[in-house]
Amino acid sequence: MDSSVRVNAYWLREFLWATGWHIDADDHPLNRLNMENATSRALLCENYLIPELNDLSVVQQRMVKETLRYALNFFSKKEWEWYTQDALPDITDTPEEMFADLWGMLFPGEPWHLDSDEGYFRHDDREDALFLDRYRYGRF
Repeated sequence: MDSSVRVNAYWLREFLWATGWHIDADDHPLNRLNMENATSRALLCENYLIPELNDLSVVQQRMVKETLRYALNFFSKKEWEWYTQDALPDITDTPEEMFADLWGMLFPGEPWHLDSDEGYFRHDDREDALFLDRYRYGRF
């Protein structure tokens, strides 16, 4: 494989499913949060996303990080809707802004801006799951 950074939008979706909202959407604590405000976003990170990120292998963490970086730069509004549906309640009208805030909490001090998608290889494949053993045990 060449030196391209692989990204897969389904990895981002699987990572967001760590909230469990897709399982119990009607009575989930996230329903009491307003993703339009910074306090709610911080609670989402502190209570769900950071613990999940810390539980992933280094390889899986990189997969999530690079896919989110790519998404922040190149996803359309329709792609944001598609890959975040059933993962979070009504995120916002501007998901890029919300996820840029989340990036700052998940990867503090690391830039997410890209000038181009050069060096990235996007292959959205739901069968190439984030939680496959080869990624869990560090084989990318």
